[in-house]
Order: sequence, then structure tokens, then C-alpha cells
Amino acid sequence: MSRFFILTTDPLLPDQEKQLGEALAPAIWWHWLPNSWLIKDGNETATAASIRDTLRQVNISARCMVLQVTPETWAGATRKDAKGRDMAEWIRNHWDKP
Repeated sequence: MSRFFILTTDPLLPDQEKQLGEALAPAIWWHWLPNSWLIKDGNETATAASIRDTLRQVNISARCMVLQVTPETWAGATRKDAKGRDMAEWIRNHWDKP
């Protein structure tokens, strides 16, 4: 099984977003919408508190909310990016699979 989390944050600088993405490893994540992250931890080691602490190492003053969730259904309004990638592809391929 995997653990699933939703993280919302104050705006981060691009280098802080990159640092956060690297620090979340080995969990995989999706971050196509500003200030929002979907996180899937296949190792089941992450907790809401550990993700909050990871963010605080990147930006000590950023406010955040971390929710552990059990995905059941989702809906989104999507469009392809400049490279032709579908915003929802990651969600369909990872978020829907426990």
C-alpha cells in the first residue's frame, strides 16, 4: 500500500520548489498547480508532520497544510502544457493506484 498526501503552501521561489521536490524523494509527487502538491509515498514512511518538516527546511516561514488522504475519486479541469503533456496523466497513472 501507499500513503497519499495533499500539501498546500504559501508561494515558494522556484529554487525552493526544486529543493522541496528533491527533499520529498523517494516519494513521488505532482505539482502542476501553484502552491499545491499531491504526494504518493510507496514506502509508507512519510507522515503529515514529516512532510511539514521537510517544507520548513526549505522555507521556515512558509505556511502550509498537509493532509493524509485516501483517494477515492477526483475531477479536474485540465489542458496540455507547452510540451503537449496532459496535466492529469500523472494522476491517472499514480494517484489512482494504491
